[in-house]
Amino acid sequence: MRLPRTVSFILVAALGACDSPRPVVVLDGYTSVISARLSCLSSLGLSHREACLVDPAQEVRNFEVGIATQVAVAPECKSVLFVRSAGPNEKDNKAVSDAMRPPYWMLLLQFEPAAQKQHWSLWRSTDLSPPPFAQGDDGPTEIAKKVCAIAKQQGGTIVR
Repeated sequence: MRLPRTVSFILVAALGACDSPRPVVVLDGYTSVISARLSCLSSLGLSHREACLVDPAQEVRNFEVGIATQVAVAPECKSVLFVRSAGPNEKDNKAVSDAMRPPYWMLLLQFEPAAQKQHWSLWRSTDLSPPPFAQGDDGPTEIAKKVCAIAKQQGGTIVR
């Protein structure tokens, strides 16, 4: 399946309770592509070189679509607004800019071409100082479930 390079999508899971704000997760697609390209430039392993014979942007997009699909179908993600930002190249996308009004969660991928699991980190828009709020190395299903649980505050409380 071939997707346009400038794909920008918003997947909205079912609406939650009206009396509380919906948790918003913004996937930074721009940084994911840059990360993948930098990985290709610095890679020494044969599998990376083979994976980097073409621009890895499409592989990044496919992985992001996998996460978005899981957000759309996972019961844990009900009421979560999931938005993919294409970064500064995005042309005045009002839906994305509206979603990026604090507070929201920023999901970053440190993308390694050809890897089944990717390193991810989750940041609060109100606290972008290191370390990230949460991070891991997972596939799309696990990333979606963990990020949604955190955004909806379904797990334990972490004090920073």
